[in-house]
Amino acid sequence: MEEQQYSFDIDRRVLKTRSFINDALLTLLAENSFDNITVRAICDLAMINRSTFYSHYVDKFDLFNQLIEGKLKLFSAVLNNHPFTFMNEKETLKVDPCFYHILLHVNENAVSYKLLLEHDDTKVFAKSFARLIEESVISYLGDSAYASLEHSGPSKIFKCFLTNTIVSMVNNWLQYKHQYTPYEFALEYTQIVQKSI
Repeated sequence: MEEQQYSFDIDRRVLKTRSFINDALLTLLAENSFDNITVRAICDLAMINRSTFYSHYVDKFDLFNQLIEGKLKLFSAVLNNHPFTFMNEKETLKVDPCFYHILLHVNENAVSYKLLLEHDDTKVFAKSFARLIEESVISYLGDSAYASLEHSGPSKIFKCFLTNTIVSMVNNWLQYKHQYTPYEFALEYTQIVQKSI
């Protein structure tokens, strides 16, 4: 029992230290390009020494990649747990749960999403974020009534339309979120997409 408690305490300390390091990187990204951020600056802001940093990460690129990977895992869980419904007739004019939960998630992680989408010179996060949405859209289209509909355009165009609409929704939400609740914003997008299809 004591051994389990000791292991739990270590895990908590590791998570806390990594959280400090991640927060330091995000804070620095708000003011600097990634290229200009040093491990020393991250350590100073996180109030850790360099050996502690290197016990968790190989370098600042490893830190950045793990930060992105962690955010994408959380976002993927949102997509998996809340499927699209906007093409179901029963749901007409109601908010799509996937749109809504995407915005709730982005709202809870607004600072990191804004920084990663706007200040990632490599665009790794933005591309991976769009790819996850695209995979979810492809899965939805395969399972939806759309698969049997005669549509005016090829399904590839429709897939691109939905993917880009959702990416645009997230970017617009980050810019205008103070004007709308997540529900209001998601409802508006749901209605726009329903009218478009």
